[in-house]
Amino acid sequence: MTKQQFYYLVLTVFLFGTAIGFNFYVRLTPQTEYYAAQINDYLDNVERKVEEVFDEKDFIRRQLLAKNEVDFRDKDFKTLESLAEQIFTIAAFQNDSLLFWTNNFALPKYADFEDATRNRSSKFLKQKNGFYELIYQRHNDPELGEYVVCALIPIKYHYELKSDYLSNEFVASTRIPKQYQL
Repeated sequence: MTKQQFYYLVLTVFLFGTAIGFNFYVRLTPQTEYYAAQINDYLDNVERKVEEVFDEKDFIRRQLLAKNEVDFRDKDFKTLESLAEQIFTIAAFQNDSLLFWTNNFALPKYADFEDATRNRSSKFLKQKNGFYELIYQRHNDPELGEYVVCALIPIKYHYELKSDYLSNEFVASTRIPKQYQL
């Protein structure tokens, strides 16, 4: 092999490597945007459901007061059953005391929502078992006093333990690679 052939070979290998790297970059970028769009669509859908629950102030008030009104008993029971099956958790706190919750998937700490105002707010939250969107709002009631209603929407589960039963994956789609970080 002559010196000139060697240089051509090195140049060819370099250009081939550059082409493969560029191809990988071009394919990775649209996939990332696609996955981000999937997560965004999922959050939009779940946020809409959470907003509906937050807007049911009378239902929440009846649950907090533990009023078992005959007119609403069946409707409230169906609503509670439906909420227990949802992927998100609704909880109501008075100061740091938990008054009401819909399931045991995850609960925020008092420090996560102590800055709640009458305006509905949201923020990203890291807990021991994953990443969540926290939506919260403070309310004032003549009988109950001040209380805060919170919703935790799971985005990605991340468990310390490895198990066949616990999966570290995005909730929006199991097709999003686990290597993607938030």
